[in-house]
Amino acid sequence: AKIYDQGNEQAQIEITKIKQSQLSELNYLTSNRSFKGGLTLSPDKTKVAFISENSQEPGTIKILDLATKKEERVTAIGDSGFSNLCWLGKDDTEQIIYISQKSDYGYEINELLAWNFKTKTTTTLSVDGKPISHVHRLDCSSVENTLLIYQDENERGKIIELTTAPNSQTAFKILRSWQVPERQWVTGLLSGKGA
Repeated sequence: AKIYDQGNEQAQIEITKIKQSQLSELNYLTSNRSFKGGLTLSPDKTKVAFISENSQEPGTIKILDLATKKEERVTAIGDSGFSNLCWLGKDDTEQIIYISQKSDYGYEINELLAWNFKTKTTTTLSVDGKPISHVHRLDCSSVENTLLIYQDENERGKIIELTTAPNSQTAFKILRSWQVPERQWVTGLLSGKGA
């Protein structure tokens, strides 16, 4: 009981100090109460894309203009359970890349998809004509036009750096890859020079 009383006294002193200081004002990204995840900033830093989800609306990619606070619904992605988004390209090649679950014989396969700003369509991304699947994490560098993904299949993982193939927005080529030790897991990626 003595240790508890000492801890409680210390906590009360800290609470008093906090109440005496100026508290920062909390600003919300949007006005609705939906879950938001996978925030990614546009290459020109004027917009942010995010996944919004609530009980009435399953996972949806939305874009918020930071100056006007205008929110635009881009595309529904369903209950993917993944909150990674990536904003890649510019002008005519601008796209948001995300992980989507596809059911295949009772097994969920995480494929890499892209929503294209110019065509307003979603396409499956590929390497050597095969869909990029079993993806669990992603990040990208719009400056270097590269994509970094973590794939894991049968407890064998690898991190792969990709770039768009010539004259294509949906076909990628592998720049390099790293094997992840067996039964190890990657929880986050950060791409770019010096990352």
